[in-house]
Amino acid sequence: MFWNYLKMAYKVLLRRKFFTFISLFGIGFTLLTMLVFFTLADHVVDPPGPSSRADGQIILNMPYIWLEHMENNDVYHGELGYYFIEHYLYEMKTPSGISAYTGTRDSACFVNDRKVRVQLRQTDAAYWRLLEFDFLEGGPLTESDDEGDSRALIISQYLKRKVFGNEPAVGKELVLDGRAYRIRGVVKNVPFYDDISYADAWQPIDNLESANYRNQMLGRFKVLFMVENANQAAAFQEELAHLWSKVQIPDPEQFNFVIGHAETPLESMARDLLRDGNTDDNGKSTLVMIVVALGVLFMFLPAINLININVSRIMERAVEIGVRKAFGASSTHLVGQLIFENIFLTLVGGLLALLATPLVLEPINQSGLIPHADLTMNPRVFLGGLLLIFLFGALSGIYPAWKMSRLHPVSALKGGDS
Repeated sequence: MFWNYLKMAYKVLLRRKFFTFISLFGIGFTLLTMLVFFTLADHVVDPPGPSSRADGQIILNMPYIWLEHMENNDVYHGELGYYFIEHYLYEMKTPSGISAYTGTRDSACFVNDRKVRVQLRQTDAAYWRLLEFDFLEGGPLTESDDEGDSRALIISQYLKRKVFGNEPAVGKELVLDGRAYRIRGVVKNVPFYDDISYADAWQPIDNLESANYRNQMLGRFKVLFMVENANQAAAFQEELAHLWSKVQIPDPEQFNFVIGHAETPLESMARDLLRDGNTDDNGKSTLVMIVVALGVLFMFLPAINLININVSRIMERAVEIGVRKAFGASSTHLVGQLIFENIFLTLVGGLLALLATPLVLEPINQSGLIPHADLTMNPRVFLGGLLLIFLFGALSGIYPAWKMSRLHPVSALKGGDS
């Protein structure tokens, strides 16, 4: 049965080559666009770089805390101060690793009287143990860099080429914002969409402009936590929930409630877009549903076009359908054949889209539109693409198959006009 369906589908596609070409183009272009979109979305929510642990350990990020006054509805939403991190978060027992780091800020250096813009980030030594950077030269910052005015600097492959070309960079001096630093290591470029790891240069926390940061409850820091597995993650979240009641708020008349959330990148993104701080639901499920709904809506128009083409193809085969019905072919058998033909056509178009996706991603990587982009189609996107292709073929074939099954044999033999 399967081979008969396959042979029939192949012959039908060759019968009207123009219709087949139009169908393949519409299917292939639609699925190609979807695969590129889902590849980008997959890299944004789960970057395959330093923040994705190969050993299965989980990195959780706390980018903000919320201060509120429950009666007056005053709300403050901002990054953490180092005093809060040092006196509360560093005291936690459950996580196997804790790191304080800042977001990126604009900096600059000069090369042959030419200004080079640099995205600079401050980190502690633990940051380099929790995240798995790919070092091309030298090594990471160490605990000794946390203890004083260390002028050590880690730079990206991009900045190294801008400043030193193809020459080794470790041990050389680089001046940023009028201060000289000694290069400790060079790491592979981190894509812009990896919000935890991306930068052009990394320096120790003590290089912040003012040493007063150690006394601040609110500041410019974010915190990473590492847990071994899901069980430890659950225990960590329980400990974190109990921590907030112990926090002494500097001005209890202005704020009397504080909370923060340590979450995966996808959960943090969902909370930023859809939720506020004072809720346990981070909105991840809602965000996923929105993305899926947008994908379905994007596929709807080309699916309608494909349905119209399939209906036209069925009407051209009305005599064939009438003859087969007259000789006893059941509606179920004919419906199954048409859906199979449509899935076969979609699989061919989908295969072309899968083959073309890397060819489209490479120019995007090289264009510089997304700094240091390294978009690749991983197995998760590939398998999702295959499922998408199958659903596209099945859904766009259901209505034409149903319409075909409704044809009366006599009407079908007359051409299917009534």
